[in-house]
Amino acid sequence: MQLFNKGLKKKKPGYWNNYQTWEEALLDSDGYDFDIIIKKVTNSSLKVKNGVAAFERDSVIFDSIYHSWPVVSFLLQNIINYNNELRIIDFGGSLGSTYFACKTFFPKKINIKWGIVEQEKFVNIGKEYFQTDELSFYYSLEEAQERIVPNVLFLGSSLPYIKEPYELLERIFQFSISDIIIDRTAVLLGYDDRITLQVVPPEIYDASYPAWFFNENKLLSSFNNASYQLIADFDAIGKTITLEDCTAQSKGFLFKKKY
Repeated sequence: MQLFNKGLKKKKPGYWNNYQTWEEALLDSDGYDFDIIIKKVTNSSLKVKNGVAAFERDSVIFDSIYHSWPVVSFLLQNIINYNNELRIIDFGGSLGSTYFACKTFFPKKINIKWGIVEQEKFVNIGKEYFQTDELSFYYSLEEAQERIVPNVLFLGSSLPYIKEPYELLERIFQFSISDIIIDRTAVLLGYDDRITLQVVPPEIYDASYPAWFFNENKLLSSFNNASYQLIADFDAIGKTITLEDCTAQSKGFLFKKKY
């Protein structure tokens, strides 16, 4: 396979190649555990926390909040179903982007336990600068499960960046969490799962890393096989994504456990 060279991939933001393995894509990538990325995400997130900016996503700050209304609605339904209590694991939730975006819609007198599972450096920063009685940070899914005892799990654009995403889902399914939300995840119709190299626009930060695109039917089948019912799907931010030989859709999915 012809692999990317470092100079070319830095000039062309987007999604490239169709790798056989995660390791092949990783060899072509710059990675994402960089101090510069963590520093930029931290600075942007602190501006949101301190009321200087309205919203942060992937280190970029915005003057207005992007709301995923299906996600907000599903969380509000969860709060009603669990007597004004929300216990959520936000897997790959950075420093609280979705928490800060959604919390303004939650009733005042509810019990919120929002636990973020992230990479070690993000967790360390989260614990130091962002942790509260509502918002907490964990190094592993198992630690968060034990502390939060969640009734909902959120995967917001995190599943594509896991080396073995279906193995992660199997770990999640073992907990029998009642509600699972997937948001901002690219899916393909008529094409198999593929591993690409995502090159980030330099105005965000200079990085590249492997990224999955999922066959939609295969992804949904994994939930159905684990006794989860698809409640709804929806178009997510990004919508159509152009690949070298096809297009993908950025979508979200809402699931409930069948008992």
